[in-house]
Amino acid sequence: MAWTTPRTWTALMQPGATAFNTEIRDNLNALKNPPFAHTAFSDTAVAPYATTSTTYAAINTATLSHQITTFGGAVMVALQGVVTANAAFFLDFTWSASGGSYNSAVGSAIGGASTGLHVVAGALDLINLHAWIQNLASGTYTIRPVWKMGAGTTTGTLQSSGRVVTFWVREMS
Repeated sequence: MAWTTPRTWTALMQPGATAFNTEIRDNLNALKNPPFAHTAFSDTAVAPYATTSTTYAAINTATLSHQITTFGGAVMVALQGVVTANAAFFLDFTWSASGGSYNSAVGSAIGGASTGLHVVAGALDLINLHAWIQNLASGTYTIRPVWKMGAGTTTGTLQSSGRVVTFWVREMS
């Protein structure tokens, strides 16, 4: 069920069954079941992803990309998995409205174009990255995790060491 903006009731107004179902039942169902999308896979099902890019790029648009229709609330996004990198490594989340283009500039990525949300400097890091996308208008969005290396020709890899990679998106309010 989709959320419907409630009407303003006046004194002595008596709702019929249709109005009551729309205003009360359907809106409670919408609150109970907010928009949600989820992907989880193991490294035996999908080969590890790797990047040497020094500008933000989608990790994998086939498996790590979710389209969600929101009602104007904050959206929580999460990425969990193992990252291997031997240099500065950045993760972030980006989104676009349905049919829109992606841009890693500030405003379409949570952490911004330069720093992102998570930096890995060691050889192996178990990530559990959760973030909020605030102030999205109601509409349909495609949300993706993006990544980049800090500099040089080093490689970053996601989904190694037999760990499950999980990516999910949920409207929270």
